[in-house]
Amino acid sequence: MENDNTNIHRGQYLHEVLRNHPRRIKDIVESAGYKYGTFYKHKNNPELSYEILAKYGRVINKDFSVEFPEMNEFPSLALVETGSSPNSPGDIRRELDDLREKYSLFLNKHNAMLEANIALREENITLKEEISELRRRLDQHK
Repeated sequence: MENDNTNIHRGQYLHEVLRNHPRRIKDIVESAGYKYGTFYKHKNNPELSYEILAKYGRVINKDFSVEFPEMNEFPSLALVETGSSPNSPGDIRRELDDLREKYSLFLNKHNAMLEANIALREENITLKEEISELRRRLDQHK
């Protein structure tokens, strides 16, 4: 038996999905390439275009073709494009190695920043102690 989605208000459905998403609606709308005010037109449109739904879907990683199977008739609306995923184990291995290298680079930068932060904190403590000592000496001469 087919889903009867002809009575689903697409705009209201979109609004409900975005309301329950962890990101803010405004951020999602802007990431989809729309102005926040345009979203009100979208959510009030019972026959919101599948292209618009697909744009929002890409931003929030949701496949609206589950609720609206007729979207499958338009390959350009697919959430994941088949040409972008690695095919062979060699491609996956290279991608994994690249990610490891990036991770290592960022980890080294992060550790350097932590060391610099510790050095600055220690210097800050030393300066505060020196200021306290100078204030104490100044109060003694008064």
